[in-house]
Amino acid sequence: MKTHAMLLTLALFVGVAASARAQAPTPTSSDPPAGQGPLIVERIPSGWVVSPDVTITEVNKQAATLVGAYGGWLSDRTWLLGAGGYWLANNTHDFSMAYGGIVTQYLVRSDRRIGFGVKGLVGGGDATISASYRDVYGMPIDTRPDIVFGHGHRPGHGGPRPPSTPITPDTKLAFNEAFFIAEPQAQLLWNLSPRVRVTFGAGYRITAGADDVNDRIRGPIGSISVEFGGGH
Repeated sequence: MKTHAMLLTLALFVGVAASARAQAPTPTSSDPPAGQGPLIVERIPSGWVVSPDVTITEVNKQAATLVGAYGGWLSDRTWLLGAGGYWLANNTHDFSMAYGGIVTQYLVRSDRRIGFGVKGLVGGGDATISASYRDVYGMPIDTRPDIVFGHGHRPGHGGPRPPSTPITPDTKLAFNEAFFIAEPQAQLLWNLSPRVRVTFGAGYRITAGADDVNDRIRGPIGSISVEFGGGH
């Protein structure tokens, strides 16, 4: 009797197990492997960026502040291509500078709280610089015959020549020069949100084409800017 009961119980157990196996869904090739969740694909955000920028630098051998902005299209929260422009904040009639050009930027860890980047501007500008004859040329005044002082006539124009202002090594000269500029800098990023970041930059302003005053408009730079945008 006990043997029949055991056989009946075993048969019932096998039947239930076979029925459960038959009702279980058959895995397909699209199902994820055991122990793994579903594959999630996210689009890396891109979008327009605009950034007001303040730069502390040296112009004409003195501290100066440049204000401006840059902006462009930020792709995959990594590469930015755009343009920017800057102006000397303390402009006067004999001390001014403005420049602009193409801006490129490369960002690393822009999705983390702290990230890094490199930015560069290549373009052109115009500057008006005032300095003494001695500071610019460092030579006796009679070695630059191409510079004409005073308001008298030039040789060959005839007529008497009115008296001109006496020239000394301390005579102030004003130069207005156009120039080519390249301005690379390294950046530290403080990402406040996916669409807002503060950047701190350090670099150097390289200029060419301004003849005698190139060394007065080039120099080290430190900047702080706030970037808005770049996608969600």
